[in-house]
Amino acid sequence: MGGGIASQGCCGVWPYIPVYHHVPKSDLAESTSVKVSKETVRRLAALQRSLHTKSMDETIEILVRRRRKEALDAAFGSDRAKSRKFTEDDRLEDRS
Repeated sequence: MGGGIASQGCCGVWPYIPVYHHVPKSDLAESTSVKVSKETVRRLAALQRSLHTKSMDETIEILVRRRRKEALDAAFGSDRAKSRKFTEDDRLEDRS
């Protein structure tokens, strides 16, 4: 089992959480191109309009941040479907 990004630990769980560092746009000296299908461009443009972002780059940044939050919530958060609010019956002490 290698230590690359594609390797997973036991039970399909990543052995680490990737950390993304935000680089201010003013620090970017150059840009790069990414080849995607026309359908993906169309869907990104629709998402850009719905998010009211100024650029595709900003739209993709939001998607990356959301995905990272979902991964962290899945790794460290509670299971919202199985949890419920506490009631008075849940107290272990007698408050009478």
